[in-house]
Amino acid sequence: MPDAIKLMEKILFRFAKQWIAGDTIDDALKSAKDAYKDGRHAIINKLGEYLKPQVPLKKPF
Repeated sequence: MPDAIKLMEKILFRFAKQWIAGDTIDDALKSAKDAYKDGRHAIINKLGEYLKPQVPLKKPF
């Protein structure tokens, strides 16, 4: 990953981390449970920016 992209992610993460529950599903579940205990709601989304398919994808044409 180019250095500029890493720097941009670092800057954006500082701003966005208040809405990010964590890097793992366990982090997200703990954060959601804590939110519910405090009377708040939580939504967990698993984003796939860094996922790699186990089987290479075929081009449609």
